[in-house]
Amino acid sequence: MKKDLCKGIKYEQLIFDRLKETKSNLILTQVASAGYGKHGPDLSAMYNHQDFNIEVKKDVKAQMGGGSLTYDLETNTFSLADSLKPLSDKNKDLLLESASQKAEACSTYLRELSAIYPIEYHKLNKGFPLQCEYNARDKLKKLGFLKAINLNIPCDESFIVDIYNSKGVYYMQIGKAGLFYLGSNPLDLDIPPLEGSCQVEMRLGYAGGKITIEGHPETTGRKGDLRCQARLKCKVESPHTLEKEESLIKLFSK
Repeated sequence: MKKDLCKGIKYEQLIFDRLKETKSNLILTQVASAGYGKHGPDLSAMYNHQDFNIEVKKDVKAQMGGGSLTYDLETNTFSLADSLKPLSDKNKDLLLESASQKAEACSTYLRELSAIYPIEYHKLNKGFPLQCEYNARDKLKKLGFLKAINLNIPCDESFIVDIYNSKGVYYMQIGKAGLFYLGSNPLDLDIPPLEGSCQVEMRLGYAGGKITIEGHPETTGRKGDLRCQARLKCKVESPHTLEKEESLIKLFSK
């Protein structure tokens, strides 16, 4: 994961340098480092006095946006975290109906966790997101309870479009594939829409800083979220790319 993040940062920097060096009517206004929990667009620019944002992905295999689901152990139901609420009703229903297949797996995970030291700490979990002691997390993974929650949900590009349009992003640069517009093309650029088959990968993932566990100074906890990330499952190709100077001049020479 860290290796992929480094590659993403390097590719984003490559695109930033290309935009900065190429003489065109595009004005680069802002750049943000890839990853590290940021929420804004990768690149912001101006063309013909119109501001726009660009999402940059190192290749077609990269994660293409998403968010988290919550799970309530008492009601055995899932709901959307704020990060997924911008989705269309179609995609909301798709996620919730698909996730319901894993309700028993989520319940089992929490039940098994509550029986692992420190028990009083783990019993505080009433669903997802959750907190889990570091060694308990590894134990549940080895026993297969983490993998049992995994789910791949087939979808189309509208899931990706919903996520990025809600952030004011309508363009995406993908390494070796080129530049695409997402849903609409406000700059009227000569590029195709991003479209095709995708999947949403639902995983229980742990991240963030260490959590102190009261009464247990010898160990630490981690926060876990039920993440839903989109990924393209098809080949896409654009006639223009931000990697090449000639494409930049053709796209932004008006």
